[in-house]
Amino acid sequence: MDLFDKCNRFKEHRLAKAAGIYPYFLPIAENHGTEVTIDGRRIIMAGSNNYLGLTKHPKVIAAADEALRRFGTSNNGSRFLNGTLELHVQLEERLAKFTGKEAALVYSTGYLTNLGSISALMDKGDVVVLDKEAHACIVDGARLSPADVKRFKHNDVRDLERVLSSIPAKAGKLIVVDGLYSMEGDIAPLKEIVKVAKKHHARLLVDDAHGFGVLGTRGAGASEMLGVEDQVDLVMGTFSKSFASLGGFIAGPRAVMDYLRHHARALIFSASVTPASAAAALASLDIIEREPQLRTRLKQISDKMRNGFQAMGLEVGVGNGTPIVPIFIGDRVKTMQVWRRILDRGVFVNAIIVPAVQPGRDLLRTLRRERHVAPGDAVDVVPVVSPNDLTRFIRLQHQIYRDDPNWVAPLPSDEKTRLAPGKNPYFEHAEAAYFLAREDGRDVGRIAASVDRNYDSIHGERQLAFGFLEAESAKAVEALVRAAERWGRERGAKVMRGPMNFTTNDDCGLLIRGFEEPPTILMPYNPPSYAAWLESAGMKKAKDLFAFRVPIPASPEQEIPQVTRIARKCSERHRIHVRPLDMKHFEEELQKVKVIYNSAWEKNWGFVPMTEHEIDHMAGQLKPAIVPQLALFAEIDGETVGFALAIPDVNVVLKPIRGRLFPFGIVRLLWSLPRIRTLRLMALGVKAGFRRRGIDAALVHRAAVVSHARGYTWCEVGWTLEDNDLINGLIEAVNGDRYKTYRIYERSL
Repeated sequence: MDLFDKCNRFKEHRLAKAAGIYPYFLPIAENHGTEVTIDGRRIIMAGSNNYLGLTKHPKVIAAADEALRRFGTSNNGSRFLNGTLELHVQLEERLAKFTGKEAALVYSTGYLTNLGSISALMDKGDVVVLDKEAHACIVDGARLSPADVKRFKHNDVRDLERVLSSIPAKAGKLIVVDGLYSMEGDIAPLKEIVKVAKKHHARLLVDDAHGFGVLGTRGAGASEMLGVEDQVDLVMGTFSKSFASLGGFIAGPRAVMDYLRHHARALIFSASVTPASAAAALASLDIIEREPQLRTRLKQISDKMRNGFQAMGLEVGVGNGTPIVPIFIGDRVKTMQVWRRILDRGVFVNAIIVPAVQPGRDLLRTLRRERHVAPGDAVDVVPVVSPNDLTRFIRLQHQIYRDDPNWVAPLPSDEKTRLAPGKNPYFEHAEAAYFLAREDGRDVGRIAASVDRNYDSIHGERQLAFGFLEAESAKAVEALVRAAERWGRERGAKVMRGPMNFTTNDDCGLLIRGFEEPPTILMPYNPPSYAAWLESAGMKKAKDLFAFRVPIPASPEQEIPQVTRIARKCSERHRIHVRPLDMKHFEEELQKVKVIYNSAWEKNWGFVPMTEHEIDHMAGQLKPAIVPQLALFAEIDGETVGFALAIPDVNVVLKPIRGRLFPFGIVRLLWSLPRIRTLRLMALGVKAGFRRRGIDAALVHRAAVVSHARGYTWCEVGWTLEDNDLINGLIEAVNGDRYKTYRIYERSL
């Protein structure tokens, strides 16, 4: 086992980034106090722990500036050695007085405060008892110590007493709880916890990182608010919330502080709080003590938000009077998706998911109203980020087309291969994201969004392709298109086109004419309503694609005389030789196809060359259905200059199977293949430099002769571009009837 294997397997963040809903490590360019700049946009900051708004307070900034001038940017040492400043000593004295304790000790961060203090205090044989929702730094500090660790149910004093009763009386015991819990905004029942701690001779440490500056008449936290300041043994706080700085502290008996000063490794072996940070914390403490109106205003705003969300029918936290106002979503993916929508509307909030909260308690912390959160809202769009999501994405078609007699269900295994980055070589030069539309708890639509580096390089534009579109309503299409647009803009796309699954080399286009008959192999199909729904979402026509129905002539000389005459004349003049595919040398023959394919279509609208891996992949999928006599090569003096491929329309067999090969579908498929009487001409191309020599006519003539001899009755030729007059004229010359039309849509981004 390689140590890094787990790192290589970790892909959830990549899926979230690909879906455009990754809510973490978003770089802020500038802080304006209540607003920040992100990606050049001014965003309302509703997710910050800057509860009292002191990070931009003139007195705090002035104090930090003065400290920079006096001491520079760093202390270049730990508190234990050369890193203690007069500022640190002054701050500790002020904090001890503020908390009502004998002494205080300042650490470099709040995290290190708990990590260092708990691990230093606890010895082997001691027991540290934690609330199950205690902050990560509390848990890590307990684990780092040699003591036993026990947990009790969140804010459950009875369960705490049960745990304490199970601990030997001689063991040293420390209870650690948060004063104000940072995720759901609830406050610890400190009065009851104090009583239980005394009964069992346990010490109590309250982490009030979120409560200091906010709770209590003086802002001294939950202990002050609940009237137990003098009964709590140790209190811990941080400077990164209300104190508008960076660092942390613990306060309690002087003997304990002296012990930690000489035993806490996180203090001894860390550089001390910077001069500017210490000065900013001191200035903030001055303001906290002298301006209680800041807490009053904060409570008014918090209560207004909480009451407003409750009036909307949203589930919010129970922490009345606290600045933490969570809205519970309950689903990880939806939480991230709603976070994205709120950000797009100019508000930054915090997306809190497992493991920071319990499963099913995923939430948004501290935010303004966002209509898409409300229960019963019209359509919600969520990204596909799990195997189960992908299964739902694929199965949605069966829901949409369950009553449509013309629909041909794709095989689920084939769809999974197409959509999987590890199996489809398209993803070697492209990326994609998949989205599901949901309404009233059920899936009602889907869409794929993709960007292709090869396409952009060849065509000199940034295209977003959308495809795999299915929906039950216009509003679902609207929501899906907007989700795809947003994802594409984040990747620099300037134009959106589709439907394409994923390129024009795949099945593409929206059927707008010819709904009466089922599609042939690898051709799209959709309900008539989709065109109007896409147009109502702002999409316009980019290009139409034609499909022709061509009868197989019994006598090419009589039924397609013009093509027969050109084929014979040009074959004789240019020494054109048409031969079938040699299946015994399939790989060698495939190399010749690769040379022709990209050359033949390089000037076509929307074309992007297929890589060798993509052609190999497609050939592997089509090989079982290939009839060698209908895979034709045209040669001149031994050089392969043209290629045509007609495939039996296996959709005739697949349609009644409804996408299920097992247990009997595979038998029916294999038994029926030789009995299929319809074809689809999938490819007809002539190498650049050899066009207008009748090579295409020679290939068509041979295909017609062979098709009739093998009992085929008609062939679909498609698709062709609406403005490809040369090819369309050739098809009409063989009595082709344009019976279906597909449309590619586009819009600028």
